[in-house]
Amino acid sequence: MWIQFDGYFWHGRYIKESDLKNDPKFHMRDSMVYGIYKNMQNDKKQNKNIKNLIRFWEDDFTDSVKNSTVLELIKNKFLEKGIKIDGDFPSI
Repeated sequence: MWIQFDGYFWHGRYIKESDLKNDPKFHMRDSMVYGIYKNMQNDKKQNKNIKNLIRFWEDDFTDSVKNSTVLELIKNKFLEKGIKIDGDFPSI
């Protein structure tokens, strides 16, 4: 099992790739814009090639901590990947 926690900023959760490509700084290899784009490309490649990868977005996890729904978030991620859960997760 590979679990990844992605920051919404550095992994471009709320950014369109086309917006990054249209940014004047996109072609500067050391720019933040290019770095975010490369992270997004790497994430796509990992999602395709690593079958047991489960990703959590930073803000989803933070919200689940605030709402005391961390176990529900984890359970849903397992189910999304088709991982069978025997029995219930423990309650807090």
